[in-house]
Amino acid sequence: MTPLRQRTGTAIALAVTTLAALLTLLLRGPSCGHDFDFHLLSWIDVATTWRTGLLTPHWLVSANYAAGEPRLIFYPPASWILGAVLGSVAGWTAAPILFSAVCLFCAGAAMYRLARHWLAPAAATAAACLAIANPYMLFVVYERTAYGELLAATIIPLALLHCVQLQPRITTLALLVAGMWLCNAPSGVMLCYALLWIALGRLALERAWSAPLHMAAGTGLGLGMAGVYLFPATWQQRWVEIARALGPGLRVEDNFLFGHTGEFYHDQVLRTASWIACLLIAVCLAGILLWRDAVRERGTRRIVSLTGVICLLLLPISAPLWHHTPRLAYLQFPWRWLMVLGPIATLMLTSVLARWLPRVRLTLVAGVLCLVSIAVCSHAFYQVCDDEDAVPAQVARLQQGSGGRGADEYTPRNADNSEVAQDLPAVRVLTESDAEVADGSKEENPEWRREAAAELPALIHVQQWSPEHRDLTIVSPADGYAVLRLMDYHAWRVLRNGRSMPTRPHRGDGLMTIPVAAGRSHIEITWRITRDIWMGRAVSLLAVCTWTFLFFRERRVQA
Repeated sequence: MTPLRQRTGTAIALAVTTLAALLTLLLRGPSCGHDFDFHLLSWIDVATTWRTGLLTPHWLVSANYAAGEPRLIFYPPASWILGAVLGSVAGWTAAPILFSAVCLFCAGAAMYRLARHWLAPAAATAAACLAIANPYMLFVVYERTAYGELLAATIIPLALLHCVQLQPRITTLALLVAGMWLCNAPSGVMLCYALLWIALGRLALERAWSAPLHMAAGTGLGLGMAGVYLFPATWQQRWVEIARALGPGLRVEDNFLFGHTGEFYHDQVLRTASWIACLLIAVCLAGILLWRDAVRERGTRRIVSLTGVICLLLLPISAPLWHHTPRLAYLQFPWRWLMVLGPIATLMLTSVLARWLPRVRLTLVAGVLCLVSIAVCSHAFYQVCDDEDAVPAQVARLQQGSGGRGADEYTPRNADNSEVAQDLPAVRVLTESDAEVADGSKEENPEWRREAAAELPALIHVQQWSPEHRDLTIVSPADGYAVLRLMDYHAWRVLRNGRSMPTRPHRGDGLMTIPVAAGRSHIEITWRITRDIWMGRAVSLLAVCTWTFLFFRERRVQA
């Protein structure tokens, strides 16, 4: 068979498996999994912001019921850019399905590249299809709808492949590391620690410095290339309630295998993830026992060694590691490591089958395994959308300007986003800065109710209300406080009658509050590019220039 026919056959097999994996979504519509609202809100908001002419948004307008939040500073850009593009082109109902299709197909193609290092083309194609039908991948697609993690899955097999090379290329590894961080931050943490483990193993067992140094250089260069995201996301954590990402149910100690918190839904999800982990671990262990010849080979040993580390990290005994290793606790769920374990288990399974079965039977067995996994997982993991969670309803709310819930960890410092009321007016003038604050202890994000005694009958004229620029004029009969439907944040530059206001009154709900005197007040609020953002851009530019130099240098050496 010619190489072209092989590639065409592999592409068709991947497309058919992807179609089968997403058939439930095509028939029943998008699955409203754990993170569905979070991602859909981001995609629609970004696309809306693009239409205003702002191509590099930082502020997510629709979060916190249109009061906004700096989500786009902290959440890696690749997934929300791809989602916004797909939604703008194909519509918002189709966007989640297309996003999943792109990720599954590309993850399969990456798995083919990894498996092809050891296996014949037919067996590598079988491995690629099994990677798409991997229960954890389907768990992410249907139940978790964690689209950033799903996008990162397209890079993991390529990173593992690069680790087995005799002499890893710095530029290739840098691209993989940068791409991983720009797709999903927890996956970026996992990749860096996986590379560290493999580099230390190569250094200890092979007594060779060259490959570990290349891996270290590639990792450092990749982090630099992703600096445009990493630098501000790290620096600006001091301006938000980032620790709320590790609340009850989201902590590592709450999510070890078969853990029990007493919260029914959380424990049900954890139990599902735990059984998937047991399945993948069992496949890996069986593969190690049955594929002994390959395990003796250095390249295989380098990635198979991760199996033991991941098994340890899934158990409570590893708690000190999670809490004392930099940034590891921000993975929240130890079972996220199954995204790394999945390709290893798939490789081991396919390799064993390829040893025992001829090509035709291997194809049939792989096909049956894929169909069984897809049928069981898509039925078990699909999440039915309530009327208010369905895509048309969410799109309608955002078009009306109602917005949706914000993310707790991106709430500006010392504010409580549960106190931000729904359906707030864009601006109101109050007699006291803390008037009309909702009581979050009674009901989260209640409907706004006007308190006539607390409001001044001011004339408000809004000249501009765009995502990162607000311009308005207020004529007030008495001294008061202008409260905007906008979360106060360090990056906002506020001018009142042409004078800067670096300090402003603080409200419990975090809404921006500006004192106004009797008479006319002109207020202008603009998002400013802070120093950390400029530093991130400078670091990325320097890293890209270094990468370009090394790329041409490596090409000359190879020539």
